[in-house]
Amino acid sequence: MNLELEKIKNAILYLTKNTKNLYFTKVLKLTYYFDFISVLERGEPVTGDTYYHLPYGPVPTFIKDHLALLKTEVKNEEISISKDSGVSSTADSAFSGILELEQKSEGFILKNKEEPNMSYLSEYEKILLDDIIKDLGQKSATDLVAKTHAEIPYIQTTQGNVINYKLAFYLDRSKILPSRKFDFNIEVSQAEFFNK
Repeated sequence: MNLELEKIKNAILYLTKNTKNLYFTKVLKLTYYFDFISVLERGEPVTGDTYYHLPYGPVPTFIKDHLALLKTEVKNEEISISKDSGVSSTADSAFSGILELEQKSEGFILKNKEEPNMSYLSEYEKILLDDIIKDLGQKSATDLVAKTHAEIPYIQTTQGNVINYKLAFYLDRSKILPSRKFDFNIEVSQAEFFNK
């Protein structure tokens, strides 16, 4: 799977701009839904990131590691980098210059340093982001962690292992994004995904 760096950066800029108090953990959960709902509906993820089963739920490795690098720039501390991300702890964050972190008592909130360039995202991806913000954007990180823990992609994997995108087809979109009106044929999406 190819990592879509410009889609990642601009989707996160858009989430940051349009979601109040976007904490570090919360952005990881929203990007999980962005990718896995996209697989469910059209047979392909948006970011191409690799998700792992970790204690706080599904975590996108590249995004987590680059946000952690950004955090080190703020706190000047050592971090733990995922072995499969291809990122060294001395690298610059992909988010340097476009995002900043504001420390709050509960953790770090992401803040935009520039506007998202939505030309990197398809119309489908923009609408999906808006629906995610509408239905999940006001939930707390704690609520989103609990929600992801109760879903098949997390339940069917074990600690420290990759969460296969094929598990997206077990998600109940109506419970995740109840206001979503996107019309799709799940059999077509599944056939397209499994035949790639």
